[in-house]
Amino acid sequence: MNCYIRTASLNGYSELVRSYQVNPNDLLAQAGIVESQLREPNNFIQYDAYLKAIELAVTHCQDPLFGLRLGKSQSIKTLGIMGTYMARQSTLLDALNVAQKFIYLHADAIQLMIDTTSQNSCALTVRSTNTIYDLSTQKVLITLSTAYQIIKDLVGPTWRADKVCLRQPVVNFDVNEVEDFFGCRIEFNALQDSLCFQSHFLRLKPRLDESLINQWLYNEMTSQAPVNAQTTNIERIEQTILALLPTGDCSKDNIAKCMGLHPKKLQRLLSVQGTSYRETLENVRKKEALKELGKRHVNVTMLALRLGYSELAIFSRTFKKWFGVSPSEWKDAI
Repeated sequence: MNCYIRTASLNGYSELVRSYQVNPNDLLAQAGIVESQLREPNNFIQYDAYLKAIELAVTHCQDPLFGLRLGKSQSIKTLGIMGTYMARQSTLLDALNVAQKFIYLHADAIQLMIDTTSQNSCALTVRSTNTIYDLSTQKVLITLSTAYQIIKDLVGPTWRADKVCLRQPVVNFDVNEVEDFFGCRIEFNALQDSLCFQSHFLRLKPRLDESLINQWLYNEMTSQAPVNAQTTNIERIEQTILALLPTGDCSKDNIAKCMGLHPKKLQRLLSVQGTSYRETLENVRKKEALKELGKRHVNVTMLALRLGYSELAIFSRTFKKWFGVSPSEWKDAI
Protein backbone atom coordinates (compact mmCIF):
# COMPACT_ATOMS: atom_id res chain seq x y z
CA MET A 1 0.00 0.00 0.00
CA ASN A 2 1.32 3.43 -0.95
CA CYS A 3 1.87 6.00 1.79
CA TYR A 4 1.68 9.75 1.23
CA ILE A 5 3.03 12.96 2.75
CA ARG A 6 2.10 16.63 2.27
CA THR A 7 4.46 18.59 0.06
CA ALA A 8 4.82 21.08 2.94
CA SER A 9 7.28 18.56 4.40
CA LEU A 10 9.71 19.71 1.68
CA ASN A 11 9.49 23.38 2.64
CA GLY A 12 12.95 24.86 2.12
CA TYR A 13 14.21 21.85 0.13
CA SER A 14 14.91 23.72 -3.12
CA GLU A 15 16.61 26.64 -1.39
CA LEU A 16 18.77 24.33 0.72
CA VAL A 17 19.85 22.22 -2.25
CA ARG A 18 20.71 25.34 -4.26
CA SER A 19 22.95 26.52 -1.41
CA TYR A 20 25.21 23.57 -2.31
CA GLN A 21 25.31 24.68 -5.97
CA VAL A 22 23.11 21.72 -6.92
CA ASN A 23 19.98 21.95 -9.10
CA PRO A 24 16.99 20.87 -6.95
CA ASN A 25 14.74 20.36 -9.97
CA ASP A 26 17.05 17.62 -11.23
CA LEU A 27 16.92 15.80 -7.90
CA LEU A 28 13.15 16.19 -7.62
CA ALA A 29 12.68 14.88 -11.16
CA GLN A 30 14.83 11.84 -10.36
CA ALA A 31 12.64 11.23 -7.32
CA GLY A 32 9.48 11.48 -9.42
CA ILE A 33 8.37 14.87 -8.05
CA VAL A 34 7.47 17.87 -10.21
CA GLU A 35 8.90 21.07 -8.73
CA SER A 36 5.61 22.91 -9.25
CA GLN A 37 3.94 20.48 -6.83
CA LEU A 38 5.86 22.13 -4.00
CA ARG A 39 4.07 25.43 -4.56
CA GLU A 40 0.90 24.01 -3.00
CA PRO A 41 1.68 22.78 0.54
CA ASN A 42 -1.50 20.71 0.78
CA ASN A 43 -0.65 18.53 -2.21
CA PHE A 44 0.27 14.94 -1.42
CA ILE A 45 3.22 13.07 -2.86
CA GLN A 46 4.21 9.45 -2.45
CA TYR A 47 6.31 8.80 0.62
CA ASP A 48 8.78 6.79 -1.47
CA ALA A 49 9.38 9.83 -3.69
CA TYR A 50 9.85 12.05 -0.65
CA LEU A 51 12.46 9.72 0.87
CA LYS A 52 14.27 9.41 -2.47
CA ALA A 53 14.44 13.20 -2.80
CA ILE A 54 16.08 13.41 0.63
CA GLU A 55 18.60 10.65 -0.04
CA LEU A 56 19.50 12.15 -3.42
CA ALA A 57 20.16 15.46 -1.70
CA VAL A 58 22.40 13.78 0.89
CA THR A 59 24.43 12.20 -1.91
CA HIS A 60 24.66 15.12 -4.35
CA CYS A 61 25.15 17.77 -1.68
CA GLN A 62 27.59 15.47 0.12
CA ASP A 63 26.08 16.37 3.48
CA PRO A 64 25.13 13.59 5.93
CA LEU A 65 23.26 16.20 7.99
CA PHE A 66 21.01 17.38 5.15
CA GLY A 67 17.96 16.02 7.01
CA LEU A 68 18.78 18.04 10.10
CA ARG A 69 19.24 21.21 8.05
CA LEU A 70 15.94 20.66 6.26
CA GLY A 71 14.22 20.15 9.62
CA LYS A 72 15.63 23.49 10.80
CA SER A 73 13.63 25.26 8.07
CA GLN A 74 10.33 23.75 9.26
CA SER A 75 7.92 25.30 11.75
CA ILE A 76 4.46 24.75 13.14
CA LYS A 77 3.14 26.26 9.88
CA THR A 78 4.48 23.16 8.13
CA LEU A 79 1.54 21.27 9.60
CA GLY A 80 -1.02 23.58 8.00
CA ILE A 81 -4.46 23.55 9.61
CA MET A 82 -3.34 20.93 12.12
CA GLY A 83 -0.76 23.47 13.31
CA THR A 84 -3.38 26.19 13.88
CA TYR A 85 -5.49 23.68 15.78
CA MET A 86 -2.50 22.75 17.96
CA ALA A 87 -1.79 26.41 18.68
CA ARG A 88 -5.32 26.86 20.07
CA GLN A 89 -4.97 24.12 22.69
CA SER A 90 -4.81 24.82 26.43
CA THR A 91 -1.45 23.13 27.04
CA LEU A 92 1.50 21.75 25.13
CA LEU A 93 0.34 18.24 26.07
CA ASP A 94 -3.05 18.91 24.46
CA ALA A 95 -1.29 20.26 21.37
CA LEU A 96 0.94 17.17 21.12
CA ASN A 97 -2.12 14.95 21.57
CA VAL A 98 -3.66 16.70 18.54
CA ALA A 99 -0.48 16.00 16.58
CA GLN A 100 -0.53 12.38 17.71
CA LYS A 101 -4.15 11.98 16.67
CA PHE A 102 -3.99 13.76 13.32
CA ILE A 103 -0.40 13.23 12.10
CA TYR A 104 -1.74 10.89 9.40
CA LEU A 105 -3.26 13.97 7.73
CA HIS A 106 0.27 15.26 7.19
CA ALA A 107 2.18 11.99 6.72
CA ASP A 108 0.43 8.66 6.97
CA ALA A 109 3.71 6.74 7.25
CA ILE A 110 4.63 8.34 10.60
CA GLN A 111 3.32 7.69 14.09
CA LEU A 112 3.91 9.88 17.15
CA MET A 113 3.88 8.53 20.70
CA ILE A 114 3.94 10.65 23.87
CA ASP A 115 5.34 8.89 26.94
CA THR A 116 4.28 10.65 30.15
CA THR A 117 4.71 7.72 32.55
CA SER A 118 7.58 9.43 34.40
CA GLN A 119 6.69 12.21 36.81
CA ASN A 120 9.58 14.48 35.85
CA SER A 121 10.45 13.60 32.26
CA CYS A 122 8.66 12.64 29.07
CA ALA A 123 9.48 11.55 25.54
CA LEU A 124 8.07 12.27 22.09
CA THR A 125 8.82 9.18 20.00
CA VAL A 126 8.58 8.84 16.21
CA ARG A 127 7.85 5.51 14.57
CA SER A 128 6.99 4.19 11.15
CA THR A 129 3.47 2.90 10.62
CA ASN A 130 4.74 0.34 8.12
CA THR A 131 7.91 -1.77 8.36
CA ILE A 132 8.70 -1.16 4.69
CA TYR A 133 9.06 2.52 5.60
CA ASP A 134 11.30 1.93 8.59
CA LEU A 135 12.66 5.36 9.44
CA SER A 136 16.08 6.09 7.99
CA THR A 137 18.61 8.26 9.81
CA GLN A 138 17.74 11.19 7.55
CA LYS A 139 14.02 10.84 8.17
CA VAL A 140 14.57 10.62 11.93
CA LEU A 141 16.75 13.74 11.86
CA ILE A 142 14.12 15.63 9.85
CA THR A 143 11.22 14.49 12.02
CA LEU A 144 12.89 15.13 15.37
CA SER A 145 14.34 18.50 14.33
CA THR A 146 10.91 19.51 12.96
CA ALA A 147 9.29 18.41 16.24
CA TYR A 148 11.88 20.44 18.11
CA GLN A 149 11.10 23.54 16.02
CA ILE A 150 7.34 23.10 16.48
CA ILE A 151 7.59 22.78 20.26
CA LYS A 152 9.86 25.81 20.26
CA ASP A 153 7.19 27.74 18.33
CA LEU A 154 4.56 26.71 20.87
CA VAL A 155 6.53 27.08 24.11
CA GLY A 156 8.98 29.86 23.31
CA PRO A 157 12.59 30.52 24.30
CA THR A 158 12.35 28.62 27.61
CA TRP A 159 12.02 25.35 25.71
CA ARG A 160 14.93 22.91 25.83
CA ALA A 161 15.42 19.17 25.39
CA ASP A 162 17.32 16.91 27.80
CA LYS A 163 18.52 14.38 25.25
CA VAL A 164 17.83 12.98 21.80
CA CYS A 165 17.67 9.20 21.45
CA LEU A 166 18.57 7.55 18.14
CA ARG A 167 18.33 3.86 17.37
CA GLN A 168 21.23 3.95 14.95
CA PRO A 169 24.44 2.38 16.27
CA VAL A 170 26.93 4.00 13.91
CA VAL A 171 27.82 7.69 13.82
CA ASN A 172 28.28 8.95 10.25
CA PHE A 173 27.86 12.64 10.92
CA ASP A 174 29.19 15.44 13.09
CA VAL A 175 27.70 14.67 16.52
CA ASN A 176 28.77 18.04 17.92
CA GLU A 177 26.73 19.91 15.31
CA VAL A 178 23.63 17.83 16.08
CA GLU A 179 24.06 18.38 19.81
CA ASP A 180 24.53 22.11 19.23
CA PHE A 181 21.23 22.28 17.36
CA PHE A 182 19.22 20.36 19.96
CA GLY A 183 21.15 21.86 22.86
CA CYS A 184 21.58 18.48 24.52
CA ARG A 185 23.44 15.19 24.24
CA ILE A 186 22.72 12.45 21.69
CA GLU A 187 22.23 8.85 22.86
CA PHE A 188 22.92 6.18 20.24
CA ASN A 189 21.79 2.52 20.21
CA ALA A 190 18.58 3.60 21.93
CA LEU A 191 15.38 1.55 21.88
CA GLN A 192 13.38 4.37 20.29
CA ASP A 193 13.92 7.49 18.20
CA SER A 194 12.83 10.10 20.71
CA LEU A 195 13.02 13.69 21.87
CA CYS A 196 13.21 13.70 25.70
CA PHE A 197 12.41 16.71 27.88
CA GLN A 198 11.11 17.80 31.28
CA SER A 199 7.42 17.11 31.98
CA HIS A 200 6.72 20.62 33.23
CA PHE A 201 6.82 21.86 29.61
CA LEU A 202 3.68 19.81 28.92
CA ARG A 203 1.66 22.02 31.27
CA LEU A 204 2.59 25.27 29.52
CA LYS A 205 0.04 27.09 27.39
CA PRO A 206 0.97 27.60 23.72
CA ARG A 207 2.25 31.15 23.43
CA LEU A 208 1.37 32.02 19.83
CA ASP A 209 -0.44 35.34 19.53
CA GLU A 210 -4.18 34.95 18.81
CA SER A 211 -4.12 37.58 16.04
CA LEU A 212 -1.24 35.70 14.40
CA ILE A 213 -3.20 32.46 14.53
CA ASN A 214 -6.26 34.18 13.04
CA GLN A 215 -4.13 35.59 10.20
CA TRP A 216 -2.56 32.21 9.66
CA LEU A 217 -5.98 30.55 9.49
CA TYR A 218 -7.16 33.27 7.11
CA ASN A 219 -4.19 32.54 4.84
CA GLU A 220 -5.05 28.84 4.91
CA MET A 221 -8.66 29.64 4.05
CA THR A 222 -7.80 31.97 1.19
CA SER A 223 -5.42 29.38 -0.23
CA GLN A 224 -8.52 27.19 -0.66
CA ALA A 225 -10.72 29.96 -2.11
CA PRO A 226 -10.40 33.76 -2.40
CA VAL A 227 -12.05 35.85 0.32
CA ASN A 228 -13.06 39.43 -0.51
CA ALA A 229 -15.56 42.11 0.41
CA GLN A 230 -18.29 40.42 -1.65
CA THR A 231 -17.87 37.07 0.09
CA THR A 232 -21.08 36.22 1.94
CA ASN A 233 -21.27 35.01 5.54
CA ILE A 234 -22.26 31.55 4.31
CA GLU A 235 -19.25 31.44 1.99
CA ARG A 236 -16.94 32.43 4.84
CA ILE A 237 -18.44 29.71 7.04
CA GLU A 238 -18.05 27.16 4.24
CA GLN A 239 -14.43 28.16 3.65
CA THR A 240 -13.66 27.85 7.36
CA ILE A 241 -15.30 24.41 7.45
CA LEU A 242 -13.25 23.36 4.44
CA ALA A 243 -10.08 24.55 6.14
CA LEU A 244 -10.80 22.65 9.37
CA LEU A 245 -12.24 19.47 7.88
CA PRO A 246 -8.89 17.62 7.84
CA THR A 247 -8.59 17.92 11.63
CA GLY A 248 -11.52 15.53 12.05
CA ASP A 249 -12.85 17.87 14.77
CA CYS A 250 -14.81 20.33 12.68
CA SER A 251 -17.46 21.18 15.28
CA LYS A 252 -19.73 24.23 15.24
CA ASP A 253 -17.93 25.61 18.30
CA ASN A 254 -14.51 25.26 16.64
CA ILE A 255 -15.74 26.94 13.45
CA ALA A 256 -17.19 29.81 15.49
CA LYS A 257 -13.96 30.17 17.45
CA CYS A 258 -11.85 30.28 14.30
CA MET A 259 -14.14 32.95 12.83
CA GLY A 260 -14.12 35.02 16.02
CA LEU A 261 -17.87 34.47 16.54
CA HIS A 262 -20.01 33.18 19.37
CA PRO A 263 -21.57 29.79 18.42
CA LYS A 264 -25.06 31.33 18.78
CA LYS A 265 -24.11 34.11 16.36
CA LEU A 266 -22.89 31.48 13.88
CA GLN A 267 -26.17 29.62 14.24
CA ARG A 268 -28.17 32.83 13.64
CA LEU A 269 -26.21 33.52 10.44
CA LEU A 270 -27.06 30.06 9.18
CA SER A 271 -30.70 30.28 10.26
CA VAL A 272 -31.16 33.52 8.31
CA GLN A 273 -30.14 31.58 5.20
CA GLY A 274 -32.59 28.79 6.04
CA THR A 275 -29.95 26.21 6.82
CA SER A 276 -28.17 24.57 9.74
CA TYR A 277 -24.59 23.78 10.59
CA ARG A 278 -25.08 20.07 9.84
CA GLU A 279 -26.56 20.84 6.40
CA THR A 280 -23.77 23.32 5.63
CA LEU A 281 -21.10 20.80 6.65
CA GLU A 282 -22.65 18.15 4.41
CA ASN A 283 -22.89 20.57 1.47
CA VAL A 284 -19.22 21.52 1.84
CA ARG A 285 -18.23 17.86 1.81
CA LYS A 286 -20.38 17.15 -1.23
CA LYS A 287 -19.01 20.06 -3.25
CA GLU A 288 -15.40 19.35 -2.34
CA ALA A 289 -15.76 15.63 -3.05
CA LEU A 290 -17.18 16.27 -6.53
CA LYS A 291 -14.55 18.93 -7.29
CA GLU A 292 -11.64 16.69 -6.30
CA LEU A 293 -13.01 13.57 -7.99
CA GLY A 294 -13.20 15.57 -11.21
CA LYS A 295 -9.43 15.92 -11.24
CA ARG A 296 -7.32 13.54 -13.27
CA HIS A 297 -5.05 12.40 -10.46
CA VAL A 298 -6.75 12.08 -7.10
CA ASN A 299 -6.20 9.58 -4.31
CA VAL A 300 -9.63 8.67 -2.93
CA THR A 301 -8.26 7.56 0.43
CA MET A 302 -6.46 10.87 0.96
CA LEU A 303 -9.59 12.72 -0.17
CA ALA A 304 -11.61 10.91 2.49
CA LEU A 305 -9.11 11.98 5.18
CA ARG A 306 -9.09 15.58 3.96
CA LEU A 307 -12.89 15.63 4.23
CA GLY A 308 -12.66 14.59 7.87
CA TYR A 309 -13.57 10.91 7.53
CA SER A 310 -11.53 8.51 9.65
CA GLU A 311 -11.41 5.89 6.90
CA LEU A 312 -12.27 5.37 3.24
CA ALA A 313 -15.14 2.94 3.93
CA ILE A 314 -17.13 5.57 5.85
CA PHE A 315 -16.61 8.15 3.09
CA SER A 316 -17.62 5.60 0.42
CA ARG A 317 -20.85 4.70 2.22
CA THR A 318 -21.74 8.36 2.71
CA PHE A 319 -20.93 9.25 -0.91
CA LYS A 320 -23.09 6.38 -2.17
CA LYS A 321 -25.96 7.61 0.01
CA TRP A 322 -25.57 11.05 -1.58
CA PHE A 323 -25.19 10.08 -5.23
CA GLY A 324 -26.10 6.41 -5.56
CA VAL A 325 -22.60 5.24 -6.55
CA SER A 326 -19.22 4.90 -4.81
CA PRO A 327 -16.51 7.58 -5.22
CA SER A 328 -14.46 5.23 -7.41
CA GLU A 329 -17.47 4.47 -9.64
CA TRP A 330 -18.19 8.19 -9.95
CA LYS A 331 -14.56 8.90 -10.87
CA ASP A 332 -14.46 6.13 -13.48
CA ALA A 333 -17.67 7.40 -15.07
CA ILE A 334 -16.29 10.91 -15.66
